[in-house]
Amino acid sequence: MTMQRPRIAILGGTGAEGSGLAVRLARAGYRVTLGSRNPEKAANVCSELNAIAGGEPIGFLDNRSAAAAADVVVLTVPHAAQRATVEDVRSELAGKILVDATVPLVP
Repeated sequence: MTMQRPRIAILGGTGAEGSGLAVRLARAGYRVTLGSRNPEKAANVCSELNAIAGGEPIGFLDNRSAAAAADVVVLTVPHAAQRATVEDVRSELAGKILVDATVPLVP
């Protein structure tokens, strides 16, 4: 019996941190979906990341749909967007693991 790996959504996945995680997770065999507010940007980023990752494709959906389709949700949005993003997807997070990589950095 083989266990199926969890589906992972990366909200804010079009940024540097989310993109880096997406490539590494896809290379490790996870099914990755980028959550984004901008479908055009997400399509372009996915195309670039899939060229790097090879193997399993990285897809994209809006944040709410990506969170709904995932088993694990990773939040990589800027600190200023953290609360609004979580509030937007809150109903999709029930019973799921949320990994929040947001850090309020002040240079």
